[in-house]
Amino acid sequence: MPFNTWNDCCQQAIDELSVFGFTLATNSRTIATWNQSFRKLALFPHPNPLVASGLAVENPVFAIFPEAKTKLIAFARENLETLSVDSLHVFVNDELIPHLISRSTSDDDDAPTRKMIRRWQVKPPSPVTAWRWLHSCGFSYNAAKKSFYVDGHERAENRMHRKQFVMTFLTKWEPRCHRWIQVQMEDLPAMKLSVESIRSGYSYEVDGKEMVEFHVDDNDIFMDKANSATRFGGWLSVRRDQTLKPLIIWGQDECAFQQHRYSPKQWVGPDGTRAILPKSDGYLMMVSAFQSRELGFGWKLTDEELELVNRKRLNEQYVDTEAAVEITGKSSKDRLLSTPFFRVFDPGQSYDGYWSYSHMAVQTEDCMDCLKVLLPGFDHVLLFDYSSGHSKKRVNGLDANAMSKSYGGAQSRLRPAPIYQEEGILGSFPRKLSVGDVQEMVFKETDDGPFWMSPTERQAKRFDTTRENTEETREKTKAALYDELSEKGVSLPKHKNKITKAALKALADAQNIPTTVTTGKVDEGWVGKAKGMFQVLWERGWIDESKWKDYRLLARDPDDDDRIIESLSLKFLIESCHDFQNEVTQLQTIANAYGVKVEMTPKYHAEIAGCGIEYSW
Repeated sequence: MPFNTWNDCCQQAIDELSVFGFTLATNSRTIATWNQSFRKLALFPHPNPLVASGLAVENPVFAIFPEAKTKLIAFARENLETLSVDSLHVFVNDELIPHLISRSTSDDDDAPTRKMIRRWQVKPPSPVTAWRWLHSCGFSYNAAKKSFYVDGHERAENRMHRKQFVMTFLTKWEPRCHRWIQVQMEDLPAMKLSVESIRSGYSYEVDGKEMVEFHVDDNDIFMDKANSATRFGGWLSVRRDQTLKPLIIWGQDECAFQQHRYSPKQWVGPDGTRAILPKSDGYLMMVSAFQSRELGFGWKLTDEELELVNRKRLNEQYVDTEAAVEITGKSSKDRLLSTPFFRVFDPGQSYDGYWSYSHMAVQTEDCMDCLKVLLPGFDHVLLFDYSSGHSKKRVNGLDANAMSKSYGGAQSRLRPAPIYQEEGILGSFPRKLSVGDVQEMVFKETDDGPFWMSPTERQAKRFDTTRENTEETREKTKAALYDELSEKGVSLPKHKNKITKAALKALADAQNIPTTVTTGKVDEGWVGKAKGMFQVLWERGWIDESKWKDYRLLARDPDDDDRIIESLSLKFLIESCHDFQNEVTQLQTIANAYGVKVEMTPKYHAEIAGCGIEYSW
């Protein structure tokens, strides 16, 4: 043996193992490779070379029935939130296999398709087999973790918004922020900076001296120097618009914390002992905070700073009085006892209610008071994401969600809409409006009426008509009782959800307020009513009258897996209009009154939302 090479040893191992029927390796080099793998990983490589190399191995079922893989993936994706081995097993046996059998056209009993079908008919796939099929499609069962939507990244409207936002942020906002450093060119070698870093800067001259400007994020040296020498971590850019004030950009976000939120996995002792976990997630706390690079997360204010702000707020009213009354019970501003840039909220019907636009509006106005008093030499931009409370349209603003298909009903009466451009507002079909016109969103008595009606129908349905012998008595709504009691001066909780309808009825009886109302059934006329999507889009030239019966709020194609037909979907068409897309939100309306700018960050991009506040939780 001492005279044998390592290759001879490996070959001898093959010869001796072959006596026992071991034939996986027939080459001495294979044994040598296995030895190297075992010494390095304490594991032998997988005998299948495809698996060993990390390449996916196609399940033989999918090689015979390619359609099975497509349908299995589609089912798993549609039911990802509730997917389980049991539900997958039911789908495979009750839907997938019967579908594959019905689509099989082979009459040859020896064909692979017929052999596999006969096997399934004798012994249907087990839950483990269904799980293996799904695993071979690339699905895996991992620990749950926080995630966000990315499916709308490349939608046309989102690409446009993302491009506009990034360009504005980098070219208009950042030069006005304290995020820059200016260095003499001759000082760069002493900082041991590379040629590449020098090229990344902006070169210019001052009094004959060569200068270069960098963003402080370009190098740790710049960051350290700026943090030690300035309050806000940098200087303003020499390329900024000198006529404008310096700018501070703020980001806002909310986050919920639960008392007993644990990892989905836990340690278990060798004897099976494990910690006993609480049955519920415990107390829930919600935080709404603002963050900026200059002043950090939840800007902390001193007592002296709070006093300055409170002097300014004395006897002032909130701009959004409805939101203030809903949250604080009055429209006047209270004294601030702590920083409004970090606000804790106890969600739940028995506590502070549920976080809504009104909470966000009051907090934002409180923060803007602080900005105007404590940082008067700066302009401010507040960044919000597209949650329901942030993106609420201004009162009577252009909002597709506040509209119905037809006229009247409970839909809102939107503000008149000036037609300021053709692209994105006016369609290609015959229209009533032109650039420079103002579109009214409510039918006037002088209008022709809904375009889809005949002249006779329009005349017959001009005004409301009450049907004879249709009077009925019904209970007043909880909101109506609450409002009537409030008008009477009855003391009520500031949130409607903190009192029951039964309690309101008892208070109404005590005040001799009727709790029922008698009305007759009314057939709505169109005069004085909101027009609805159909009429508004027709006036703009988005409706093909030859197909007017095919339009729906969301039209779907039953022959194409219920795909939405955008050209026939009223909601899609009106949401695509430029003025509806760019309608200011209620928060923007409030901010304008304070001289502050509110902007919405691009959808599906949590990584750039709110000045990086998502990374702070």
